[in-house]
Amino acid sequence: MVAELPDEEARDEVAGLLERVQLHPRRFPDAREIPGGEFRDAFGHFCWARYRICPDDIVEVHDIGWMP
Repeated sequence: MVAELPDEEARDEVAGLLERVQLHPRRFPDAREIPGGEFRDAFGHFCWARYRICPDDIVEVHDIGWMP
């Protein structure tokens, strides 16, 4: 997913967002309720990530994107 971003600046912003998600996964609001896990959306200035918090607070990223 990261390789598909437009440039190094985009990859750096996504990496920063994912780092914040790893540190505080429950800080971001629920996106939807799905049996077996909670999905959340996190937003940076120009990027977003949808992720799920697995058992033991492991973060599983499902999608990332760049908003031009």
